[in-house]
Amino acid sequence: MERDVRTRMIDETVTYREFCVRQELAGAFSCGWAALPDPTGVAGPSRSIPNGCDDLVWHPTGGGLFVRGPSSVPAVSGPTDELIVGLRFRPSGAWAMCHAPIVALLDQSVGAEVFAGRRWRRFDPVMREPITASSAVDALQTALVDRELMTSDPVDLVVARAVEALSSNSHVRDVADAECYSDRQLRRRFLQVVGLSPKRLQGLVRFQRVLALLPLIGATTMTIGEVAVATGYCDQASLVHQCRELSGLTPSQLVSEFRRTCWPHHDHSIGLALPLGWRPLARVTDWRRASMSTSGE
Repeated sequence: MERDVRTRMIDETVTYREFCVRQELAGAFSCGWAALPDPTGVAGPSRSIPNGCDDLVWHPTGGGLFVRGPSSVPAVSGPTDELIVGLRFRPSGAWAMCHAPIVALLDQSVGAEVFAGRRWRRFDPVMREPITASSAVDALQTALVDRELMTSDPVDLVVARAVEALSSNSHVRDVADAECYSDRQLRRRFLQVVGLSPKRLQGLVRFQRVLALLPLIGATTMTIGEVAVATGYCDQASLVHQCRELSGLTPSQLVSEFRRTCWPHHDHSIGLALPLGWRPLARVTDWRRASMSTSGE
């Protein structure tokens, strides 16, 4: 009985959740999400950190459908007073809606019809009572599939391959060479299709991996320096510098704030899931062994 009460209390205080997307939409979107009102009033403000992604945002209660471009600066906002749901585009996913330059959407939100044209007019997903976060996200996906507005295939193969390589810490020049592009050509394509330069996107992807490992600080013996090693930074100072740029806080301050305002109330389990094949703790173990052997010499 106590377990049921505890589960119910946790559900009531979670104000942000992420959901897997349907297979038909997996080529264009990485996850669905929902921002929920906080009936308890304990969640407080939350910090939004640039992640290099665009979002298709829907207000089920009548606010309309919007395309939100990538953000360049962190933002702090209070809890929402209405249910808001969305689907997070993969890089180049928003571009597939109308093939308009995504760089114009940087730090902007526009109506889907304005951004992508008439076929998005009167976009009205069918909602069933009771309206919940999962049912709203499902209704949005169903409407996209039924109207054949998005595709399941990668929308730009060059960008898809480049993003995968950049996520593995490949050098931008090597990625451009692999696609038979010059550095400038690859940059122009990324600005048009993703809205960010390859180097900028690579930095944002790397920092998302940092966010995935931050809960281990304090809960385990893992240190901020070891998080830097595990996520591909050349040293701890580089991580601290980018953390200040993208969040406005030091890593220690960010951990403290997230522990107080985010982790008890937000579910990032899908958006911050660790990539398959990436073994950060193994990299830390190798680094520790190398450090010990060096100090022994």
